[in-house]
Amino acid sequence: MPLVHKPSDAAKKFPREFAILQQLKPDASGNVKDEILKEYQKLCGDEKAVVKPELTFEEFAALFVRPKTTVEGSGNTIGWAAQDKSSELAPYRFDRRPVGETDVRIQITHASICHSDIHQVKDEWKNAKYPMVPGHEIVGIVTEVGSKVTAIKVGERAGVGCMINSCQQCPMCASCDEQFCPKCAFTYNSAEQDGTPTQGGYSTNIVVAERFALRVPDNLPLE
Repeated sequence: MPLVHKPSDAAKKFPREFAILQQLKPDASGNVKDEILKEYQKLCGDEKAVVKPELTFEEFAALFVRPKTTVEGSGNTIGWAAQDKSSELAPYRFDRRPVGETDVRIQITHASICHSDIHQVKDEWKNAKYPMVPGHEIVGIVTEVGSKVTAIKVGERAGVGCMINSCQQCPMCASCDEQFCPKCAFTYNSAEQDGTPTQGGYSTNIVVAERFALRVPDNLPLE
């Protein structure tokens, strides 16, 4: 079993590769099973790359190098977006907000397709805002948490549904009916508290308020 050395800053420096390693479920010493590593190399990296018995995190990350992709624009996140109701989804670069003291950043590993995504992208509900990155059935690995987050830790698995934030001060929020909050931020086709458009889970990562991140038990497969 290869031994992978994981530095304390791996989640921030290599969020994608950190998320892959967490899915490999290394033991307490950092050893990963050969057969699982080979499976993920085939899925996410270079299956022909030679694996040494002991790897620095940089060497582990090199096993999963992606082909270089050029996406126009600027931003810390890449997603698949519709530019209008008739367009196909295409790569789109945008910014996720910084992680606040009560926020969680999740490196997305899986995002399901809901039929509501199709309705929204095609503007069949007549409220579409473009560009639109859909997706509100999201799971992944936590790579960053705010200073006041207590319920979830870096490295744990988490999911996100159709909301990512709310004002957390009104009577609706106090009664756990955040969906009726006047400032409820839905996962996409909505707006953050500052008015910034929200973008969904067909993307590399997402930032949500801790209150809207659900910890996924280790015995449940992410897919």
